[in-house]
Amino acid sequence: MFLYIVLVLVLIYLITQTGSVGYTPSPPPREAPVINMTGQVPAGFVPLEGGVTHDDVNKVVKAVTGFVTRTTDLCVYPIETSQIEKLMNPESGSELAKVRFMYMVTNTGFPFVFGLSADVLDGVVVRAQTQELYRGGKQQMVMDNFLPFSEVENFQVYSR
Repeated sequence: MFLYIVLVLVLIYLITQTGSVGYTPSPPPREAPVINMTGQVPAGFVPLEGGVTHDDVNKVVKAVTGFVTRTTDLCVYPIETSQIEKLMNPESGSELAKVRFMYMVTNTGFPFVFGLSADVLDGVVVRAQTQELYRGGKQQMVMDNFLPFSEVENFQVYSR
């Protein structure tokens, strides 16, 4: 019996020391990162014939993901590759990829996603920009697309 009492007291002590009992506040939510890196892409690029291979996608995703991680100090995971366009400069042989990705941030209190457009020249990100976020001001409302009821109240509906 004495052994059980000692075991329970040791267990209570360990639980209270690790902080696994009680309320642990989560970190405050973070806003989506704002990346606005503008770079100059040389002229003379033409679209490549054929498609984009899995290896091409993998190289571009790794380059952009590494750039985002270094720039924002966030752990990101690509969840959507909505656009990849591959171009080549016939004179220099340089390859340019114009991409649009959606990333999920996983190292914050609450996961969130953000979109990013980027240009990758020979494996190096030369331009990157996150999507524009609504920060206030006049915003077109959905209701602006509909007529008021007074204009359609005399509308006749014919049914069979």
